Amino acid sequence: MTGYNLAAGQVSFSPDGKRLAVANTDGTPAVWDLATQTKVLTLTDYQLTANAIAYSPDGALLATGGDEGIVKVWDAATVRNGSPSTMAA
Repeated sequence: MTGYNLAAGQVSFSPDGKRLAVANTDGTPAVWDLATQTKVLTLTDYQLTANAIAYSPDGALLATGGDEGIVKVWDAATVRNGSPSTMAA
């Protein structure tokens, strides 16, 4: 993708194939729109590195995990930069 200059730690395609969620090597998860090849979201609610990411099978949720030892579950439809809309342990 144009403008992407980090190594990806882990990636997850949305079930509809329109977005790519990436756990970047800098520790900040991000979501990219594949049609426009632009970053549409950066998940910034991390004190430490986030290095795992996955969409739920229906695409409604996006889970991230990392060095904090916490799995965060985000509502993929309403998530905005900052805190997760939905959290689960």
